[in-house]
Amino acid sequence: MNKNKYQNHIDRITEKELKEFGENTFFTSDLHFFHENIIKYCDRPWSSVDKMNKGLIQNWNDIVPEDADVYITGDLGMMGNDKAGRLTPILNKLKGRKHLIYGNHDRISHSKYIDIGIFSVHYPYLQLSNGWICLHDPALATACPKNSVIISGHVHNLYGKFTKASKGKTIIDVGVDSWDYKPVSMKEINNLLGV
Repeated sequence: MNKNKYQNHIDRITEKELKEFGENTFFTSDLHFFHENIIKYCDRPWSSVDKMNKGLIQNWNDIVPEDADVYITGDLGMMGNDKAGRLTPILNKLKGRKHLIYGNHDRISHSKYIDIGIFSVHYPYLQLSNGWICLHDPALATACPKNSVIISGHVHNLYGKFTKASKGKTIIDVGVDSWDYKPVSMKEINNLLGV
């Protein structure tokens, strides 16, 4: 593997690459592409994986512009390196520049994610320039500073779109099961926070 190829994409985003936040910044989580059982587990409105994959792509592209940055806080798909190629056509169809924060079902290597179309890969979290902390499992919020805004997934609408946690922390669940199977814009999150 040529490490220089991945140097600017794995575990960090340079300030130059990190665009000014605004209308073109979106967040999502728990898409679970190709995960048939998630339809049953989360009572998703599709009868097959193929229909779910197509529906998630359509929903994404209906609201995300081509020049957007989309932060995926985990569980993009449920597969390892041997099946990573299955995600390539999906990632090619999804608009925007995609940044992945690893979730418990993301089993593809960092470099393979870059090869198949993810712009940057992060583990276990990514702190954005506005101070928000993106991570997968909100249980990790216990390690975040007080008064943090934590953007997460993992819980599949367990507590709704957001919850207050100890020490003034606010946890926003950006999982598709909480947001009608669509990414959520930074503007919508700011409205939720009353900013």
